[in-house]
Amino acid sequence: MNTNRNNHVVLLGIGIVLMLAALPARWMTIHNATVTGLNTVFNQQTLHITGLNGSITLGLKVATWVIVLVGVSALFLLILNTLKVTALSKYLVLIPLAFSSIYSAASIIVGLGSEQTTMAFGGFLIPLGSAIGLYVFILNYLQNRPA
Repeated sequence: MNTNRNNHVVLLGIGIVLMLAALPARWMTIHNATVTGLNTVFNQQTLHITGLNGSITLGLKVATWVIVLVGVSALFLLILNTLKVTALSKYLVLIPLAFSSIYSAASIIVGLGSEQTTMAFGGFLIPLGSAIGLYVFILNYLQNRPA
């Protein structure tokens, strides 16, 4: 077996674990949140956003768990290509990886840009897993490109 290929699969496995760990992890906390439509007892709440209960709107409103699963799917497809089980187009891997990366980066930007929000580590797990996937993708592309 090719040692580099095995290392790439291990890295991608770590990326998948990081992304799946983002599901139950806290992404951010919103302080002094006001819930509309309810009486004042429910106002001024602290809301904890996780990969299971949040959503991100960037033109299209997407649940955070969908963003996680799209990223995991991209890394899984990359594992299949790395192991040469499949010969999928590089765009079939890059498009979901980019989607997951862009939406998770948007949550970080919004979280860091708000005075009412405190970021937690969960929001950083998706970009970290995506970075691992992009790293392996680039290495695979450089090794397999035509001469």
